[in-house]
Amino acid sequence: MGPENTKFVIVPLMFAVLINMFSARVAFAEAPIQTKMFGTMEYDSKLEAMIALGQKFLARSIKEDVEHMGAILETPAGTYRVSHGKSKTAQNRFHFTVLRPESLKVVAYWHTHGAPGALRDKFSVTDAQTVIKTGLPFYLITPKGELKVLNIAKTGARRTRAQTISRDIRRA
Repeated sequence: MGPENTKFVIVPLMFAVLINMFSARVAFAEAPIQTKMFGTMEYDSKLEAMIALGQKFLARSIKEDVEHMGAILETPAGTYRVSHGKSKTAQNRFHFTVLRPESLKVVAYWHTHGAPGALRDKFSVTDAQTVIKTGLPFYLITPKGELKVLNIAKTGARRTRAQTISRDIRRA
């Protein structure tokens, strides 16, 4: 099947980084960032994909103070591919969609947090809401190079649990 016959599905995902934790609502003035399939590389695990993403985008994310984001997608063969998009410089609120071939299943989301700053090494309230709403893990590559994942806590479906997977993804 050639690319001209590939069907694509857009998966909406409300995603915002809230610097102001007391914000009662999130208003999006701009259209969503549309992530697209990144390259043709396939990975054996979600962790392998995240290490590759960190090594590819972390330095740029910090230097440009932009957030890179996307999805990890599982192929019918059980390998993983990734989608990618990026915010504007210092853009703290946004949402994105995932453009993907119909044959790939979204199994996780990922993002960076740009340059170092207050709360940039932590998941936001909106990150937690996304995990609760979708039931999917959400990976974060912090400005320090840490790889973290946010999952639904085993103790309750309306709570999340953060876990640090790697202290420095640049050395993985």
